[in-house]
Amino acid sequence: MTIVEQLHNKKVITKDEIEVGSISGAVMDDQWRITHLHLALNNETTHKLKYIKPMMGHVNLCLPVHIIENKNEAIYLTKTLEEIKILPGCKTH
Repeated sequence: MTIVEQLHNKKVITKDEIEVGSISGAVMDDQWRITHLHLALNNETTHKLKYIKPMMGHVNLCLPVHIIENKNEAIYLTKTLEEIKILPGCKTH
């Protein structure tokens, strides 16, 4: 099992202890290193951050790996809900 498969669907919790969604994928650089994780926002967080939920799927943000504090049972971030508002959406190809 790859690290991406191990992280898939893990809960993501902010520094202020708010569950914001789960991991839905990853971005790798040309050296095959994970640089970002895709965060699929849950409905409550989507509403709080005033995003418009697509008909199918979720709003996805890209979490730079340097803001991840822990990845045991859940993924904990070093950022609060307010701080993740400024994270960019994930680019899809």
